[in-house]
This record gives sequence, C-alpha cells and structure tokens, in this order.
Amino acid sequence: MLNISQPKDGELAGKFSMFPPEGVKPEYGADYGMSGLIVGNSDFSRGYKYVHVIGLWKKGVGFAYIFILFDDLQKSIPFPMDLFYCIRF
Repeated sequence: MLNISQPKDGELAGKFSMFPPEGVKPEYGADYGMSGLIVGNSDFSRGYKYVHVIGLWKKGVGFAYIFILFDDLQKSIPFPMDLFYCIRF
C-alpha cells in the first residue's frame, strides 16, 4: 500500500484505525481490518485530493485493499456504505 500511495514529498499524511475484531469477522469475513484517510499526493492518486483506504486480512488467504479516491471531503459525508462492503472473504 505504501508503494502505491507513496507521496511525492516522501511523507505519508493520514490517520488509520483498526476495525474491532468482533465487527470485521461478520462484516467482511476477515481476521483483521483497518480504515484510513490519506492525502492524495502520489502518482497513484493524481487528480484527486483524498484517498480512503480500507485494508482487510484473512489468515491463509491474504490481504485485500479498497481505494476510494475523491476530491471533496464534505461531499463524502455520509460515506456510501456500499463501498465499504464491496468485498468479503
């Protein structure tokens, strides 16, 4: 993930939170999960101001990431929940 969203200035700006274990299993079928918002200042996110990252991991299967790119933080609230649940293990 850091390679995909590596900023041009070398500094990753954002905040990530772990999903509670009791929620990530029934909602995603995953063992661990996290969500975060980073500033879109890399080649990957060219043309967008923000990248919302959802990362999931399931033992014996691997990692899955969802990247949602957008410009206006105010228009993203409330966040479309169907985007959060577009993948399950």
